[in-house]
Amino acid sequence: MSVILSKSAAARHLGVRPNTLSTWIKRRHLSGTALTADGRIDIEEAERQLAARLDHSRSIGKVAAAAAESLSVEQPGFLPAPISATREMAELKLKQARRLEQREQETDFERLGRYVLRREAERAQTRELQQFLAAVDQRLPELVDLVKAVDGKAAVVAARRWWHGLRRREAEAASARAASMQEFTADANSGIEVTHAA
Repeated sequence: MSVILSKSAAARHLGVRPNTLSTWIKRRHLSGTALTADGRIDIEEAERQLAARLDHSRSIGKVAAAAAESLSVEQPGFLPAPISATREMAELKLKQARRLEQREQETDFERLGRYVLRREAERAQTRELQQFLAAVDQRLPELVDLVKAVDGKAAVVAARRWWHGLRRREAEAASARAASMQEFTADANSGIEVTHAA
């Protein structure tokens, strides 16, 4: 029983891009029984036709590699160099496809605001922490005066109120600083714009 696939699925199965498959059809490397009436591909017949009709030293994908291997077995004088070149080309194409997919994912992350420059985010976080600790240090005498004025449990309650008020004020100040930052910055290494961590 033969396997019938759509053009895009057949291209994936054969290890090539869909436009390569379309080119093969236009150039009649695939024809007749390899093509169904509704435009799909009979994989077994397509592999057989491609093995017979393609120049395997210049082709890529699973079919070319398999055909080149069968030729090297059948013909004693056949050199195996085109096989490795074919495989290298197929691996290179796969790497390029993976890189393209990764770039598309990075673009999606950028668009969603999920992609940040790690070093920039760490620096921003460190600056915010330093500013917060400086604010605590500046207002510590205020806490000491507050605690001196009351005793026991009242001192603890007063200290907690002071602490909560300080945290609220500093959080509001940090939010205001974050809102004033630009949303995107250019990454000098990649040329990709990435969202700024706030």
